Amino acid sequence: MRTFTYLLIVIFMMCFSYFADAQCCSAGNPMSCGMDKGSTGSKVFSVGLTYRNSYSDTYYSGSSKSDYTYIDNSGFNFASLDVSYGLGSRLTLGASLGYFVSKDQQFSNNGYKRKAFGLGDMDISLRYLALNMAGWTLVPGFTLKVPVGQFDQEFQNVILPIDLQPSSGDFRYNTSFFARKQIKASRWSFQTYNAVEVSGTIATDRTISYKYGNVYLLSLTTNYGIRPTLTAGLQLRTEVREKAEDKAVLLNHTGGMIVYAAPEISWIFIPDWAFTAQFHQPIYKIVNGLQLTNKFMFMAGIRTNFKL
Repeated sequence: MRTFTYLLIVIFMMCFSYFADAQCCSAGNPMSCGMDKGSTGSKVFSVGLTYRNSYSDTYYSGSSKSDYTYIDNSGFNFASLDVSYGLGSRLTLGASLGYFVSKDQQFSNNGYKRKAFGLGDMDISLRYLALNMAGWTLVPGFTLKVPVGQFDQEFQNVILPIDLQPSSGDFRYNTSFFARKQIKASRWSFQTYNAVEVSGTIATDRTISYKYGNVYLLSLTTNYGIRPTLTAGLQLRTEVREKAEDKAVLLNHTGGMIVYAAPEISWIFIPDWAFTAQFHQPIYKIVNGLQLTNKFMFMAGIRTNFKL
C-alpha cells in the first residue's frame, strides 16, 4: 500500500510537470540528486568526493526530436568535495565546493569549440532529522549556494554564454525533503528526495539582469540489499525548470521537463568507506521552443564517516 502511494506521488508530479516545461546545462553547480541527504549522527564527520559527467547532443522541439544542428554537443566534467558534521543527534551542518574540470560546447558547422573551467559554487546546508522510528527517516533541509567561482569568464578574448559559466553569478536557495522507509524484515527499502531551487538575479557589468527559472525536483528510489555491503537500486527522477528571464522578459526558448531512469549501486568496500555510482538516462523530455537536451549523466563518488 505504501509503495502504491509513492507511485501515485510520482505520477502526479509527472503530470504536473508536463505543463511546466529542460535546459541541458546552466551556470553554476549541477543540482544535487540526493545521493547523501540524510543525517550523519551526533559528532559524526563525513567526507566525500563526487564526480559527474554530462553529455548533450540532441535538439528537441516540444516533446519531439529535431534534426536541427547548431551546437553539435555540450557537456561537462564536474567534481565536488563534500563535508558534513553532526552538530547533535538531529542537526547536520554540511558544505560542498564544486569545480568544473571542463565545460564545453562543440559546433557542428565549423568545428569550433569553446570551453570553460574553474571553481563553481559553495553550498552551505543544514539538515534536520525530524523522524527516525518504525523504519522511517525524514530529513528536511535548506541549502544556500554561494557563487564563489568566476563569472563572465572569457575564452579566446570572447565572453562565454551564461550557461557555460562555472559560477552561478548570484545566490541560489534550495529547500529539500528526504524520506526513507526500510521495510521490516526485508532487504527492500524506498527513499524519496524532493527539492525546489530558486535562483537570484544575475547582475554584473556584462550580464545586466538574467534570472534562471525555478527548478523542481522529485525522485523516488527503490533499493535492494544484495548483501550487507552491496546495495542495488533504481531511481525515477523528474526535473522541471521554469522559463528564464532576461531583463524581466520571459525567454520562450528556455524551460522544460526531463524524466530520468537511473540505476545505481552502493558498495561498502572497507568499513566506513562507501562507493556509489549512478547512470542517468532520460526517458521523457519536453521543452519550450527548440533546445539542446541532455543525453546522459554519470555520477560516482566515495564517502567515509568517522566520529570525532
